[in-house]
Amino acid sequence: ITKDNDRGVYLKDLKIYLPSQEVLFQCNEILLEKDKYLVVGNSGSGKSTFFKTLRGLWPYAQGYISFPKNSNILFVPQKAYMPL
Repeated sequence: ITKDNDRGVYLKDLKIYLPSQEVLFQCNEILLEKDKYLVVGNSGSGKSTFFKTLRGLWPYAQGYISFPKNSNILFVPQKAYMPL
């Protein structure tokens, strides 16, 4: 995870896995240029895991994540999360 661009949240070759190594999400390249997005999906589809990955809290992922320079990004989960 880096803060090295001026365009937005950039994801490249990102794969997010479950602890069982099943692929939950993957993308070749995504650039999120706007300030606000709504992420929707069925319960258990991986929305919270996606945000934990963006924040660097989910260890079962590989790929490149970049945020804008000098950005302050806040994720508010539905349930409190305390890493071990």
